[in-house]
Amino acid sequence: MLTKYAAAGLAAIGDSYQNKTSTEAKDFIDRYCDELALSMSASKIAKGIAERLATVGSLAGRSPLSAAAACIYMASHLVGDARSPKDIAAVAQVSDGTIRTAYKLLHAEIDKLVEKEWLADGKGDMKRLPPA
Repeated sequence: MLTKYAAAGLAAIGDSYQNKTSTEAKDFIDRYCDELALSMSASKIAKGIAERLATVGSLAGRSPLSAAAACIYMASHLVGDARSPKDIAAVAQVSDGTIRTAYKLLHAEIDKLVEKEWLADGKGDMKRLPPA
């Protein structure tokens, strides 16, 4: 039986709050890419990289803000619409050093993060990526 508070969607006094969702890096990609005026392809690739982060674990424990920023940094270079860590840092509210550090960790797992289809027909080029 529901209490009158639960029926109204409210927590009763003494009930503890439980967050049902968690924020992930991919949740920030669209907004950051819009603010950086990045292409749709860069945004799509950044989101794809962010979705693969869980399988790689290279940024486990890092802030989703810095993870999103590093994904955008990598994607923007892949498609030839590069943004600097400083530009991305201003949008993501993290330091450019944090982005560089997270990027180094991503770069170590590049083969697991970048899809072959993103490189097809010259859409993306691994040679454009900055060294780790």
